[in-house]
Amino acid sequence: MVQVSVSASVAVSEGPTLPMSMVLDPESYTFTSVTLAPTGQSGDHEQVVLLPDKGDPVLLAVRARTEAGQPATVTFSAKGTPEAVPPLTVDGVLLVWGADSVRAVLPGGLDTLSVGHDGDQSVRIDMLACLAVP
Repeated sequence: MVQVSVSASVAVSEGPTLPMSMVLDPESYTFTSVTLAPTGQSGDHEQVVLLPDKGDPVLLAVRARTEAGQPATVTFSAKGTPEAVPPLTVDGVLLVWGADSVRAVLPGGLDTLSVGHDGDQSVRIDMLACLAVP
């Protein structure tokens, strides 16, 4: 078993703050980093295998940054699914936990994804996925 701590805070300027935290006990996790070339160059899209094992994804965390450290917009598409699944666009960061929530965000699963962007800089994408055994 692995223990994963999730901590975040959502604050409205001159408004409420909603602190959130949770400890997950997934069976395993996968951490993957890829660097995409600028659009139009070889390597501007990559295949990523986040969860090669069978089970239920319970957490997905994504951070996408340009080579200058600015948030980048990337698009994930599910591969190998029998039905058409709409792509997921992430603008800088994404944090989703809970099996139902992860399935709702990426209904095609996390087995194999294609990730790309359409910017003129290289983009580094760090991804953490956690898996619970059903």
